[in-house]
Amino acid sequence: MFTAVCAGGVLIAGASPRSIGGAVIAPYEDTLRDVARQKKISGALLKDTETALKVSRKWVDSGETSAGIGAMRFIAARSATTPEAQRAALKDSIAELRRGLSRMPAQPYVWLQLAQAERALNGATPVIEKYLAMSLALAPWEHRLVLARLDIALGTWSALSPEFKALLPGQFERAVDTAPVQLVRATRRNFALRAVRQMLAGSSLHLDRFLLVYLSPD
Repeated sequence: MFTAVCAGGVLIAGASPRSIGGAVIAPYEDTLRDVARQKKISGALLKDTETALKVSRKWVDSGETSAGIGAMRFIAARSATTPEAQRAALKDSIAELRRGLSRMPAQPYVWLQLAQAERALNGATPVIEKYLAMSLALAPWEHRLVLARLDIALGTWSALSPEFKALLPGQFERAVDTAPVQLVRATRRNFALRAVRQMLAGSSLHLDRFLLVYLSPD
């Protein structure tokens, strides 16, 4: 036993902070992937994952780790039992996501998460356009991001500039091609039929396909 403990101590002593930080979070990597895929995770596992991320960050302060903490705090906001707790969790989420992006800015999904957290906390603020634009520039055609960006855009339409809206017709056409039912749901949820029709006006084929789904009985 003494020999094993000593050997373990030598390994830890000789390990780099990055490898130790990675070892701390390794058991929770599947949880982080499930969160990104919007799968349902138990509250206890989410709490353990957030704790592991914070411990890992003490060894290596990476943008990825901070972004992970930000994602955990955003989920915590959704399950908060009071408005005060929800606002506190959202503020934490925004701070952590910004911290992560300051170290690793080329993360389109994290920019999207930041837009989601900002909207949840402050509504349709102009800064959301910047976050959506960064996500769009980094991953314009990634399927799981296109519809999520459009959902936020439609919910903050009045705060978006004409210049940014001019970048979106192709995104709407992509959504019609890959997820027309989900696009219709986002349109209804945000009362945004006029905006979507304007975005699809340049392609009668996509507009007709969209309206066919929109006007179909559920």
